[in-house]
Order: sequence, then structure tokens, then C-alpha cells
Amino acid sequence: TNIDEVWEAMNANQPIRNISFVAKNKKVTKVSSQKCVTNIEKSKMPKSQQQAIISAPKSISYADIKTSISRDLNSIGDENPIIRKKSLQRLYNSLFVEHLIGEEEYDELFNDICKPILKRFIDPVEKCRELAHSICLKFFNNCQNFVPILGYYFPALMQQIPSGIGYDSDMKIFISDMAAHEAYKRGKAVDRQDRGGTAGILTHQVVELSEEIRFLSCKALVSLIKRVIVLQCSPILHPYFQEIVMYLQTQLKDPFPDLKVIACEALESLAKVSDFETGMKFFSVGLVRALLPVLRHRHAKVRLAAVSALHFCMVV
Repeated sequence: TNIDEVWEAMNANQPIRNISFVAKNKKVTKVSSQKCVTNIEKSKMPKSQQQAIISAPKSISYADIKTSISRDLNSIGDENPIIRKKSLQRLYNSLFVEHLIGEEEYDELFNDICKPILKRFIDPVEKCRELAHSICLKFFNNCQNFVPILGYYFPALMQQIPSGIGYDSDMKIFISDMAAHEAYKRGKAVDRQDRGGTAGILTHQVVELSEEIRFLSCKALVSLIKRVIVLQCSPILHPYFQEIVMYLQTQLKDPFPDLKVIACEALESLAKVSDFETGMKFFSVGLVRALLPVLRHRHAKVRLAAVSALHFCMVV
């Protein structure tokens, strides 16, 4: 009897809790913890990804987009490098992230703003050069009419490689040092430039010090070539075919492996198009000789790309 009385007194002092209420609280706590994890993961994302998640691109007319970017377009030539960088970044976001316009509008827009953008290819600030190449790459992926801008694009592109590069049609070799080549033809005891040596393929000069920007520049050119092939308007590149080949064979000597790979892919794309057959036949022997050193690269993906490009250059 004493035990029963003690038990009733304990129950009176400590009532049994509602189990469903406890389970409900636990469930709510679990859901709130999941939300906290989601917010933490979202906070770790770059600002560009957060902006893409929050707001989707909005359709806008040509007149409105031209008005919205006019201030940033004027600021990319400012003397202050910070202002130039921020203006290029806002310009990139306005054209390709925040707004959505048609292909015809992109054609007119690129024709209007290509000159100040191409001038940033030689900007002293690396980030500004990178943004300028990225804008050109995006335009090449979205435009249809490239004729008005090619005359400005290729001179700016050729400034990215060393001067003095040429092609000897008699010996079928590409030349990187004209003085050394003339000395070789006169009988001086120097190696031919496609066979290596101190003045040959073992040495390579670069104008753009950043290998990422060199890769981005070549990627933009490859995007232009592929876009033109898809649109079936390859003849518009005929006046600039020599510049394209000179630029690509220079990238075959670049120390950056990914740049070698994309240059080989570009040569392969050119060799597959019948409109470029005459030009590829003219440079085919020189390109094969330029590709041979790439076959000895230590990376398998580079050797594989070189073998594929070599095949199409030989059977063109």
C-alpha cells in the first residue's frame, strides 16, 4: 500500500507529456534544419549563380537594351581600370545574363559595339581582357551575320600572336623568324625552323601572358568557325583564311595543352569543309609538319587530337 501511494504521488508531480506534440516539434525542427543547410549552400555559390537562380533572363527590345548599356559602353574606355572592369562585367551581364534578345538584335548590337570591345583585347588589366574575349565568344554563339565585324575582329586577333610569322610556299614550312629563315636559305649553319633548335619550334614567344586568355581567344575563333559552318556561310571567311591558319598553327606551339587540343580541333573542322578545300591544300604540307611535334606531347588527349587533325590535313 505504501508503494502505491508513492507511485501516485510521483505521477501527480510529473505528468506524462503529449507524445504527438513532441513528435510534431521534432518534425518542425528537422524541416528548419534542412532550410538552414539550403541557405548555407546557396551562400557558398558565386554571385553569378545566385543571380541566375533568383531571376531568369527577361525579353527586351533592341532600343531598350541599347539604352541600358550605353553608360557602361562609354565607361569601358575610362582611364580607371576598376571602372573599366566593372563596366565590362555589367555589360556582359546585361547582354547575356539578365536580358534575352533575338539573333537579329544581337547582329545589330555586335555591329554597333564591336569596336570598343575589340580594343579591350590589349587592355593592361587581365580581367578586362578576359571579359572582352568572353563577350566576343557569346556574340559568336548568338549572331548570324558576321560580315560587318570580321574586318575589325581579325586584326585585333592577330595582335595576340608574335609578329613576323609567315609561310614559305616553296619549302612548305611556317616561319616564326624571318631573319633566321633567310639565313638558312643562304646556307648558314642553322636548323630549319620546323626541325627545332634554338631558333625553331623549341622556343615559342607569347604576346598574351595569361594562358587562360589565350585559350579563351582561340575558343572564340573556333566558335566563329563552327557557327559559320552550321549557318552554311563558310565563304565569308575566305578573305581571312590565311590569318586563321597562321593563328592556329601558332597555337600548336603553345605550352598550354588545352590550347593545343582546341587548335587541332579547329584545323580538323576546317579540313572537313569543302569550301576550305583549296586553302587547306595550299597549307596542308606545312600544317602536317607543324603537327608532328604535337604527336610527341606527354598528354594522351593532346596526341589524340593531333593524330585526328593530322589525318584530315593529309587527306584533304
